[in-house]
Amino acid sequence: MIFRLDHIATALIAIFLLAAAPGCSSLRLSSVPLLDKLAFWERQTVPPEILARHGPTATERLAQIEKMGRQAAKGSPSTQQQIAANLAQQISVEQNPLIRLHLIQAISRCRVPVASAVLRAGLEDKDLDVQQAACAALGDRPDPETTTLLGAIVSSDSEPLDLRLAAIDTLGRLDNPAAALALAPALEPHVNPALQFRAVTHLKKITGLDHGNDLVAWRNYFARMPATNSRSPTAPYPGLENPTVGAFSPQNGPPPSPAAQVTGPS
Repeated sequence: MIFRLDHIATALIAIFLLAAAPGCSSLRLSSVPLLDKLAFWERQTVPPEILARHGPTATERLAQIEKMGRQAAKGSPSTQQQIAANLAQQISVEQNPLIRLHLIQAISRCRVPVASAVLRAGLEDKDLDVQQAACAALGDRPDPETTTLLGAIVSSDSEPLDLRLAAIDTLGRLDNPAAALALAPALEPHVNPALQFRAVTHLKKITGLDHGNDLVAWRNYFARMPATNSRSPTAPYPGLENPTVGAFSPQNGPPPSPAAQVTGPS
């Protein structure tokens, strides 16, 4: 394993400062970042009573989520339904955007309605990375509601540029006439040229036409087609109504572990 010298220096400075600080005589050096990885000290495991009180660590939760995603990819429809319900409950209250990102990636492997609903709700997440992950995961779910939501992102000047580009790419993957129509707002004169260029690239593939980069010609192509992209607010992350999974809230703790919820290949 290779470590940068600045990382090692940071760890050694942290040891010196913490050891010199008053009241740190009982400092557990295994808790200092990088020391366990440098093999200076072995990381101590979390005591069972702490786990029982506070639940699994973020690292352990990520491992569980990834395992559930693998189970979903191999599982039956009923298994996927159970996993999707569990993941939906977790994401509905999750505050950590990194964990929400992994939840989105895991639930995208479930081919059930609640998974699609969570992915659509992910477009409204507060974190851009989560929004982009949800957007990308919708690329193989060509339902009308998804197309409408993605088209509304493309046409909204208030959305971040990266999210609008992600929506254009996802519509390009949907590769159908409705997706082509949803790309039309990106051709307007006031739109960022990066969005225009990306939209034209996908329109050539979807329509089989080649107007080059002549935006006027592309706008004339869509001129007589009705605009249908109206974006209504998306509900919060769904999934709490599933009776097979216990309610999840900060008050009653995390949902049952994947092993308790789903049996199947890991």
